[in-house]
Amino acid sequence: MIFDKKEILKKIKNTLVGKIKQLTDEALSLKDAATNEESKAENKYDTRGLEASYIAQAHAKRIEKMKESLYFIDKTQINPFKNKIKVGDLIVLLDTSNEVKSLFFLLSEGGIKVEYKSKPITSLSITSPLGSKLLGASLDDEVSINKKTYEILGVY
Repeated sequence: MIFDKKEILKKIKNTLVGKIKQLTDEALSLKDAATNEESKAENKYDTRGLEASYIAQAHAKRIEKMKESLYFIDKTQINPFKNKIKVGDLIVLLDTSNEVKSLFFLLSEGGIKVEYKSKPITSLSITSPLGSKLLGASLDDEVSINKKTYEILGVY
C-alpha cells in the first residue's frame, strides 16, 4: 500500500483542531457554570461552582498543550524513510497477538486515531514508552514493551 504521509498528517491535524474546539467550548461552558448566579453555594458542602472552575482550569491547560502539539505538527518534516525511524515516519507493527498496527510518529500528541484508505492509523508520541523504543530503530527490528513484542514490518 502506498501512503500519502502529508494527507495522513493533515487528517491528524484536523482531528486535533476539532478536539481543541470541542474542549474550548466545554471550558467556556464550565466557566459560565462556575460564575453563574445559580452556581452560588447553597451551603458549605455545595461545591458545584468550585468543581466547575477546577475542571475549566484543567481544560485550559490541556488546550494549551494541544495547541503546542499543533505547532509541532505544522513543523513536522515529511521525508522518505532512510534507515532509522524518525518523527514523520509511518510505522507498521506486528505484535505478539498477530495484530497489525499502523502508527504515525510525532513529537507529541499520541493517541489520535484517523482513517486512511479504510485503514486505522494512530499517532504515536516519541515520549510514549513504545515511541521511545521505536525512535532510531530499523525495519525488521523487534522492540519490547510491557511484556509485548512488536516486529517492525514497514516504515514509510
